[in-house]
Amino acid sequence: MAISNPFFAATNRDGLAAPANHVRAITPDSSNDLPDGVCRAICVGGAGTLDFIDAGGSSVTGFPVIVGYNPIGVKRVLTSTTATSLFALY
Repeated sequence: MAISNPFFAATNRDGLAAPANHVRAITPDSSNDLPDGVCRAICVGGAGTLDFIDAGGSSVTGFPVIVGYNPIGVKRVLTSTTATSLFALY
């Protein structure tokens, strides 16, 4: 089953280069996906590592993220993440 990623759709006129339409705080949860689906990027307040399921469904662990904008399509943020103050940008 293909994973739906709205930012790959030809009909998405905003595309990845446009500013985010909305922002949601992230509470890492190893069992549930982000409530608004795959995000276009993650804004990080405290640098560390991000453990996540990416837009394609692959599990990624120990991914280093910087404070600020990190252009990563993420479906789920796992509780083993060490980065803090996380926000999903859509």
